[in-house]
Amino acid sequence: MAAALPTPPQASPRKTPVTDQAPPKQEPVKAAVGESPDAEREKDRLAVLHEEELRRAEAEAVRQAESVRLAVERQEQERREREKIAWEQRTRLAAEQERLAQEKARQQQLAREQAERDRMSRAETLRTAELERKARERVEQKRFAQEKARQQQLVREQVERDRTSREEAFRKAEQERKARELAEQKRASQERRTRLAAEQEQKTREAELLRAENERLAREKARQEQLAREQAVHDSKSREDALRKIEQQKKDRILQENNRLAAEKSWLGQLAKMQTSREAKGIPVPIVTGDLKLVISGKKYPPLTVTFKKFEKSRRDRPFTRTESRKGIPVFPVIVTASADIREAVIEKTKEGVYTFSQEHCSNCDNSFSLILYEATAKRVKKTVRPRAVGGKEVVARILMPEGILWDDDAAFTGSIEDTDSITKFESASGLVWKEYSD
Repeated sequence: MAAALPTPPQASPRKTPVTDQAPPKQEPVKAAVGESPDAEREKDRLAVLHEEELRRAEAEAVRQAESVRLAVERQEQERREREKIAWEQRTRLAAEQERLAQEKARQQQLAREQAERDRMSRAETLRTAELERKARERVEQKRFAQEKARQQQLVREQVERDRTSREEAFRKAEQERKARELAEQKRASQERRTRLAAEQEQKTREAELLRAENERLAREKARQEQLAREQAVHDSKSREDALRKIEQQKKDRILQENNRLAAEKSWLGQLAKMQTSREAKGIPVPIVTGDLKLVISGKKYPPLTVTFKKFEKSRRDRPFTRTESRKGIPVFPVIVTASADIREAVIEKTKEGVYTFSQEHCSNCDNSFSLILYEATAKRVKKTVRPRAVGGKEVVARILMPEGILWDDDAAFTGSIEDTDSITKFESASGLVWKEYSD
């Protein structure tokens, strides 16, 4: 809304002070009676001079009044000029303010329009970027699905080839067995025919042959009985040997466990003595490091078992068979009591293969576990693990060394295949195929 322009000031008339009253005239002093003519002339001259002075004074007063009037008029004119200039300045200022307000409103409108355009542009850019991201995600998902399907197809084809190979070997063995049986039947038939022909040709010697045959049968029976007795003795000895071997293996395992426990007890005693003496002296107990360390935090410590299955890098594309999966070699780590609530199982040097940490099931144990790899090197890695029940035990962790790949870390694998009694996990980049059985 336009500001109201100020109205120009109205000049107010001012009265000019003018002196209207003339100075009073003094009448000439009448000559005193009896004065001389010179005195009268002097008086007349003085009176004329006085009147002249009065006229000059009156003219001076008029002049001064005129000067005052002119000064007052000049001041009034200057005042009107100043008021006019001030009004013009206020008018210009009001017009400038109105112009500035209109310019500001126009700028604000342009700014709003530009902001709206920028917002629409950003929204369009974001929408385009979102569409591109979704398209990339769809392409990546499709590629991942294709890769996963391809890997699964490769695994299925490998499984099918293995099954076909086994079936082919079985068929070949079956054919060879049938061929041997057929050859044996042909040979027996030929022998039977030959014997019948010989019997027919030697009818005259039938009694002799019968007696000889009876003797032969008796000898054969005796031989078979002897063989049966020898086989029974041999089987008995084999069973006894197997039992002795099993018993010896049990004794060896018990002896190994006792040795391990004795070594562990000795080590713990020495470590406790070292810790006591060094704590008394203010010296910290040294930390035992290695390629693989299991840290157990808790109040109770069920018996820990560590086994190793050899799995070299050269055969990582060929998974374990069931027999190989059961051939775990016992490993006896160094057990260190770091504090009242922390124990450490340290394997100083690891080999290429799978290390399995397991413990007896403990329902009221509230332990936490973590693995530390290559602790004393720049490749130090710490991984948190959680035990899971397998049979009557709790498998704390299965880890493939030297890569340090955890079996339960699905992010380390490309995919997996699960059947009734096993799980196979594979990684396409390295060609790793890792298979574990449920029992």
